[in-house]
Amino acid sequence: MAKRILGVDFSLNSPAWCLLAEGESKWGSFHRTTKKIGPMMVKDGSPFKVFSEIPNFSLNVIEKERADGEYWEVERKKIENFLVIADSFMDMIKPHIDEETVVFMEGISFGSSGNSLIDISMCTALIRERLVNVVGSERLNIYHLLQLKNLHIRVMPKKMNFIKHFWINTVRTTF
Repeated sequence: MAKRILGVDFSLNSPAWCLLAEGESKWGSFHRTTKKIGPMMVKDGSPFKVFSEIPNFSLNVIEKERADGEYWEVERKKIENFLVIADSFMDMIKPHIDEETVVFMEGISFGSSGNSLIDISMCTALIRERLVNVVGSERLNIYHLLQLKNLHIRVMPKKMNFIKHFWINTVRTTF
């Protein structure tokens, strides 16, 4: 059986994934929002309606619960939210993982700073723990943005250029 490659682009509000297997791709996103979900899913031109109609795309949208109150209350709510995010995201990708699946993900959120960086680091740790439990540490690959220099990209690439170079120089040569 051919290897299956699962790429994870993790964030606190809309983590996404893409699976490449047997010449086909499946992809999806888990999204948290403070808006009313029903209207977002049916409004013409809404990204949620558009994405929900794409074949091989899975979309899961849930209500985003705000963390308000005293410091200890906010931190408790954040942990509760992180657990929901990690579990919901894993529920989306688990059906696509088998004994041949290799997972690739970014090492850290390069666009975040301060408390946002701390929050995403905590939630990312939960995701990584769950991924290790499913695929094992030997099939979980974490890449740092600075590894782009190893891909011989001279300027900061657009995401599609990065994906193309990563595929040509890392995935194709690794498997």
